[in-house]
Amino acid sequence: MTRSSGFLLFLSLAIGIGAQSATATTVAEVLAGSPLEGRADEILAGNKVTAQAHRSGEREMAVAFACLVPAGQPTSLEVFRNDDAVMPDDYRDADGPIDLDDLAGSLAALGLGGNAQEEAQRYLDAEPGWELSLSSEEIAMLQAIQPPAGGEVAAVESALRRIFEQRVRSYHERGLAGIAPFDRGEGKTSSVARDLEASTRASSTFERILPETHRALLSIPGGAPPDGQAFYFWTRINVLGRPVFLLNQRLVGSHDGAPIMIERQFYATQFLGAGQTITALVPVDEGTLVFYVNHSFVDRWGGPGFTAGAKRKVGQEIIAKILPTMAETLGLCEGRP
Repeated sequence: MTRSSGFLLFLSLAIGIGAQSATATTVAEVLAGSPLEGRADEILAGNKVTAQAHRSGEREMAVAFACLVPAGQPTSLEVFRNDDAVMPDDYRDADGPIDLDDLAGSLAALGLGGNAQEEAQRYLDAEPGWELSLSSEEIAMLQAIQPPAGGEVAAVESALRRIFEQRVRSYHERGLAGIAPFDRGEGKTSSVARDLEASTRASSTFERILPETHRALLSIPGGAPPDGQAFYFWTRINVLGRPVFLLNQRLVGSHDGAPIMIERQFYATQFLGAGQTITALVPVDEGTLVFYVNHSFVDRWGGPGFTAGAKRKVGQEIIAKILPTMAETLGLCEGRP
């Protein structure tokens, strides 16, 4: 399994499988009313297909993906029952598991990576705005650092570990309410928690068809289902030549009578806002339909004039290219157990 980060493995909340899915028995019936309606023939032919999914706002990217494991071939989500981050080699950089009983130890290996001196200076110069995604308290902590000459990188890395430790602890204890908003300056903030909740609540169809999964998305990191497990991990990815740190949670179990994997990115240091994905294995007459939705929020990609629409288009194109490769790497569509 490819280790690294869940780049844009961010938020899925709008599966919208369609009202008839509760009694549907074919791929076409399950996909009716979903973003992939009308694509059943392609899927039955063995293709991996993607489409734009429901969005709750201009900054949100949403991509749906599906493929079919033919009847008689095994498949499962067991590949996700771990704290390994997953993403293509083009984006992956570094990652590590997070043990809630040893947060400091789990983050000890986290560093700035390449161009560390330049990145350290960015954090030492931190101020409210869009350059970095930090709360008012985190900005004050970084501004208070007075490292000795040559000690900038070590001082910033130590501060970042403390910031990440606090963010993991707060999220684990309070869920969405524990995600501190980012200080954007001039009295403005941006809120990952608000983005995630708005995206989750935006689809009444999703709530009606997959009520247990919908409730789980609003309540995680609450208790896992009886057969479920929850994992935390950190990742460092490269976006436009710069390191971006992500804090992630993964929940694997069963909801609404089907195997479900939910993965949430609840913190990113820059460029990206938040993200959530859902992967579901839906039984159909033709086999098992693998259905995946990825919702992500972009904060700041590119320079002046790079509009929200342009950012979203670029991001969705990246995700649409990544998904089939990831599915192939993980064996989700090839009938592996």
